[in-house]
Amino acid sequence: MMKHSLKTKERWIAFGFVTPLFVGFFIFTVIPFAVAILYSLVDYMPLAGTVSPISLQVFVSLFRGEYVMVGFGKAIVNTLIIMLSIPLNLIIGLLFSALITQKWFKGGAVLRVILYLPAVTGAVAITLVWKLMFNETQGIVNVALKGLGLIDENINWLGITSGEFFPRFVLILKNVWGGIGGVVILYVAGILNISESYYEAAEIDGASKIRQFFAITVPMLTPITFYHLIVSIIGGLQAFMDTQLLANTGATQTIVYFIYDHGINNYRYGYASAASVLLAIAVMIITVVQFKLSDKWVFSE
Repeated sequence: MMKHSLKTKERWIAFGFVTPLFVGFFIFTVIPFAVAILYSLVDYMPLAGTVSPISLQVFVSLFRGEYVMVGFGKAIVNTLIIMLSIPLNLIIGLLFSALITQKWFKGGAVLRVILYLPAVTGAVAITLVWKLMFNETQGIVNVALKGLGLIDENINWLGITSGEFFPRFVLILKNVWGGIGGVVILYVAGILNISESYYEAAEIDGASKIRQFFAITVPMLTPITFYHLIVSIIGGLQAFMDTQLLANTGATQTIVYFIYDHGINNYRYGYASAASVLLAIAVMIITVVQFKLSDKWVFSE
């Protein structure tokens, strides 16, 4: 009887410890998500004091008319283009990792520190520095290109007048530079964890270094690649700060910036909530599909 009462007491104590987590999750996650779903079914504008009848019209409007050309559709296209930095990050990071882990390469530790510096530096500070670097009149990039004779006139890298290519190019370049450090650190750890016996057996069979890289190194690193894809795609779909601080133009407006602009700036809570719900669904579907397909290409020892 005494043991039973002690177990009951321990259960209540354990329940008391986890209760704040469940309460916080319910208040800050479940309730806001439920409210977002409700708002997505109405065109709610608090300043105007109007609420449309509950329907799917808001979702339909996101993919029709002007919203497709300069609104939500454009934001989806911009987000996907900027996410081209993800495969570039993986490829360049893998090549750097393979180079650093070679026995003949000197200075691998120093290079790892240099590559990882952006990951431990303030994101806002980095973005503002890049904005200064690509400034049209005083930026070091235009000064350097002019000094080398590659351009005659300054390029408006981040402005509306420069079109869509240059702002997107700068964002992709910045994302590659800022994300390559985390990729390299994990890839280096993965390469160092691969057993030397695989490479020794491959050398006995006459496999070249390149053949060993594609037949041993790349397959053995697929769990790390899978992790990077999951995290990077979710982060890429939620990109916001770069668009707001670095290149705030229509050519770089992302999905999250579209949500922010309509919900905070224009008080169109219905459209912002509908876009948020679609983004959440897209993230869940993409993540589930990636896990389902991982069995076909992710290998381990």
